[in-house]
Amino acid sequence: MDLIDSTTITYGTLFLTSTVAFGPSPSILVNSLITIPILLYLTRPGQEKSDFLIAYGIVTVASFVAYLPTTLHMLPAVQSILLQLVFSFVSAGFVCLPLLAYRALQNTLVIKESENEETREASMRNRSRWLGIAGFPFLWMTGWLVFEQINPFGRQGSPTGSASTLPTFLHPILRHLGQPGLDFLAASWSVAIARIFTVISDNPSVASQMYNQQRQRTDERRRISLGRGIPGHKSVDLIGFEDESRAEGSLAPSPLEGSRVDQLADPQPRSRSSSHGYGTLTAMLGRRLSRAAQPAFLDLFDHAYRAFIGITLILTVVPGLFFPMMAPLSMSAPISKMTPISVGCVLPQAKTRHLADFIRETDQLAPYAKILLWPEQALHLRTEEERVQVFIQVHEVAARHGVWVGVGLGSPPRSNPVAEDDLEHPKRRNEIVLVGPHGVVGEYEKRRLVPIVESYGYMPGSETPPLWEIGLPPPRAIAKPDWAEKAPYVRDVPVMPLICLDSLHPSIASSPVRASGGNTDHSTAGSPSLILLSTSPPAAKSGSVASIVLDHAKDLAIQHGAQVLVCDGSGSEAVSGLVEVDGTVRYRQRGEGGFVVKSGVRYKQGRGSGWEVLGGLGVWGIFTMVMILGTGIELGSHKLRKAGSTVGWSSIKERLKKLWRKRRDREETARLIDTE
Repeated sequence: MDLIDSTTITYGTLFLTSTVAFGPSPSILVNSLITIPILLYLTRPGQEKSDFLIAYGIVTVASFVAYLPTTLHMLPAVQSILLQLVFSFVSAGFVCLPLLAYRALQNTLVIKESENEETREASMRNRSRWLGIAGFPFLWMTGWLVFEQINPFGRQGSPTGSASTLPTFLHPILRHLGQPGLDFLAASWSVAIARIFTVISDNPSVASQMYNQQRQRTDERRRISLGRGIPGHKSVDLIGFEDESRAEGSLAPSPLEGSRVDQLADPQPRSRSSSHGYGTLTAMLGRRLSRAAQPAFLDLFDHAYRAFIGITLILTVVPGLFFPMMAPLSMSAPISKMTPISVGCVLPQAKTRHLADFIRETDQLAPYAKILLWPEQALHLRTEEERVQVFIQVHEVAARHGVWVGVGLGSPPRSNPVAEDDLEHPKRRNEIVLVGPHGVVGEYEKRRLVPIVESYGYMPGSETPPLWEIGLPPPRAIAKPDWAEKAPYVRDVPVMPLICLDSLHPSIASSPVRASGGNTDHSTAGSPSLILLSTSPPAAKSGSVASIVLDHAKDLAIQHGAQVLVCDGSGSEAVSGLVEVDGTVRYRQRGEGGFVVKSGVRYKQGRGSGWEVLGGLGVWGIFTMVMILGTGIELGSHKLRKAGSTVGWSSIKERLKKLWRKRRDREETARLIDTE
């Protein structure tokens, strides 16, 4: 039975699933269970190069079709189409390059038929089957880690997806291993499925025999059941069926020979052994296949494959069991565990926004909030004097109400003022400045700029996102000793700023550094309780880009165990809100108009997750060690088995067993003497 007998069906399925797997909101399940296994099948060793080129084209077109409605409003139509086509072509390249590298790796591990017996034995000892299986997940993870670093849109375009499309049971992996861990896991399941798919497709006799034998067993049970109710008919039906099965040319021995009748009549599980050492399942199914089909079946369930499946299962299940996700805090939680804090977004509804509009709305919302955020580039400033004037007026409001305000500005360069008619100077800055009751707390400049729209007019920042400590005094209804242990009786809430596309680069913010008084301490990293995400994507006519930013804010919330305040100033289709620590949206607003949300963050956040400590390169390093360790163990075991056969490994094992039995007997004798 050939599972792939139609090229049209294969390519059609690849195109349809690729629009989901490589679109703006990719599904990791569709990606790992369908799309990538098909690509692995089409690019396996022995396939024509034309299959790879066709697959490359299908992925490019599918990504282009899926993304075009999202990016069409960012630039004029022709430019948007051309840029999206280039982006889809490049992202499809990162899909297919790991496939090519994996194919080359498999070709180097293949043992040639022309090799003699001695050469083949040496090749078996020096070539790693583990590397041939686990190599693709490692290459896949590495490719998308590089993609994030060179892509202006970060993780957007990768098939991993965001928390919006990620199953809940995978959230702990995102929390502790980040997107690289998800990439490795998704590719691992793809390899597992593609391996079964390829073995059955390349060896139709395996599938056909398993299907025929299952049908025979079903018919046999039915005949036995009928025979029990009709005296004298049981043996006749069984003999007739046995002859019929042989007449059909069944390659497997009849299951009704000898004691098989009793086994089918009383189907109890029995222990089975396999001379091949491939376990109960392999022995039970492998012995029922013909000799022609057994090698492919046993190759499927070899030691390396089973070890790989075991690691994949552990990676899927263990994080959720031992590292459960943090749940959002209830507003009724005790004050010893929660710091109540109200946060808000300043979004004046005026079409042409000026400083007076933002100051007025900030003053209106300040009595109800402790932290307020302006959208990205709320004001475009021409001179440093204008910038200073903004800080003076914001500080007056902050000091009067005791609040902290994150001010989004398009500022002139630090040294030379920009001419009034030149707002596109290459050294302009896109920044957030946090102003508190006692003045400016810190500044952060956007690191990832939008291509063409910003890249020619602004200078990207170079500093790691800071971690600002906001000292909150106790609320009126709470006594000072209950709020903090000692004077000045304030609780420090760590806050991290990000601007728009920075949120699509999780590696940028994996380990924020503490900053105080405008000074950054690069020697200490921490974990934020609140992330301030100021954004204003170029999507005034469409909210799709704004929704993508909110989706990536959910990833940030899960990875850092922090709330994320999103303030979007892109117009009537803007998407703003507050995201909880588990990726759920506590409050969501479309369009303009300021708001305040009452919430609470954990008191004493504690240590950061594995992702915050290691970052993307650290997680990559861990998986690199796993690959090296697995390969070393496999190759070392080959050499040990070879050495064992030379020095009499079986006799050594027998001696060890005898020593163990003698020791056990001595302990038993001593126990009896003590008892007497």
